[in-house]
Amino acid sequence: MKLLSLVALLVLVGVAICDPYINGTWSSVQSWPFLTIHMVMLKNGKVLSYGTLNSGRPFLPDEEFYYDVWDPATNEHNTVTYYGGPKGNNLFCSGQVQLPSGQVLITGGSENMNDIPNYGIAHVQFFDPETDIIELADRNMYFPRWYPSVTTLGNGQVVVQGGRGGTEPKIGITTPEVYNPETGVWKMLTGANSTLYRQRQGWWYPKSYCARQNMVLLFPAQRNEIWKLDHRGDGSLTQVATVPGPAFMKEAPACMFDRNKVLAIQGMQDACVLDINNPDAPTYEKTGSLRERRIWATSVALPNGEVLVVGGASVSQELDAAVKFAEIWNPTTGQWRVGAEAAKARLYHSAAMLLPDATVLVGGGGRPGPVNNDDIEIYSPPYLFQANGDRATRPIITSLSTSEPDYGDTIQVTFQDATKIDRVSFIRAGSVTHSFNMDERMFSLEYTQNGNVLDVDLSFGRSVAPPGWYMLFIVNDEGVPSEAKFVGLPSP
Repeated sequence: MKLLSLVALLVLVGVAICDPYINGTWSSVQSWPFLTIHMVMLKNGKVLSYGTLNSGRPFLPDEEFYYDVWDPATNEHNTVTYYGGPKGNNLFCSGQVQLPSGQVLITGGSENMNDIPNYGIAHVQFFDPETDIIELADRNMYFPRWYPSVTTLGNGQVVVQGGRGGTEPKIGITTPEVYNPETGVWKMLTGANSTLYRQRQGWWYPKSYCARQNMVLLFPAQRNEIWKLDHRGDGSLTQVATVPGPAFMKEAPACMFDRNKVLAIQGMQDACVLDINNPDAPTYEKTGSLRERRIWATSVALPNGEVLVVGGASVSQELDAAVKFAEIWNPTTGQWRVGAEAAKARLYHSAAMLLPDATVLVGGGGRPGPVNNDDIEIYSPPYLFQANGDRATRPIITSLSTSEPDYGDTIQVTFQDATKIDRVSFIRAGSVTHSFNMDERMFSLEYTQNGNVLDVDLSFGRSVAPPGWYMLFIVNDEGVPSEAKFVGLPSP
């Protein structure tokens, strides 16, 4: 009893205890081909990443860009030189998302103009996971964009917002546009043109989520506001809510952890839950605050329903102020608990993303410094361990009746090494950069269990789970998740 009381006290005051069952563990630091700024979880379980050269500087006009495809199952890298786009274009600080086809749409980036760097570009590129090749699209966007957000809609199209570019490189782009993957055509949303994207750095990776098939909810930087973007016709943009507390910040993460519910960090430490099920009247609820201020942290939805936050610093870009320990938020209690401490500081330009084995890939940080990390670490959350520190026995998904069902279907999930399943989690394959996973969303699926078979109900709307690729996890009655199977939902 005294030992348990001491453990509880140490957790309460934020002392990191070296107990995997309580804090999880970190892998050793592993080298990476470059400083990774962008990560995408592909439908084949591999990870596409790109960023800057190992020195931390960007690619110059006389150099070719390169990117990497990593297989977590074998730890093998395929680092590829890209010759498809205009020479001197940099894809880092672009906006990327995986389409329902499995291709990755990469929008914008930057170029040098008259030897001046960081002018936005309108180029569009596609990565093909079957060939590991990036190719330049036939059509550009209407506007050059550096730091844009890309959000998948319920109809499988994608809306691009924000970014900066043009002849004045630091001026935000005020008109959103929509891409139709079926036709390859872009459409300007002239009715949604707004200085919102220009004021207070509103162009910087606007945090946006699909709320209804034709609606996107937007939390602009340095504001306490929620806006609704309607892409029908010429589009429209209207404010639908004002929330209390500190403002949403570009340096702070947000994460959809349940059906149209978003955990958002306000300021750099406070937290709230935003329910956007009704996009005309979203609601706000304060929840527990992070134990430390975190500037440039990243949040990750975990298959047990919790949310992990890693990286960042209490003072921007100060190495001595780096927050190296993980924090985990429990949606039932609204409280955070301390996780294990990483070896490396992960500051600006770091990224974190859930892997199919339910661990979390964390890497990058730098350009600008104070450090340039061309390496990664992998965090294993507490749910992977027993109380004695040994690895937990995990349920295993042995088969799915189909990996490409339709909305409204019921799929059969056969499993072993578990008696009772307490949760089936559906988590969209990640696409992360700059403290924001652009398509991240997680929710639990309804199911019935008959022995070692689950009948899993997919009768939810396209706004709950837009077309694309998801990781399906099962979680046993001890909170231990399986490895994921990939499930693809079709466009209309």
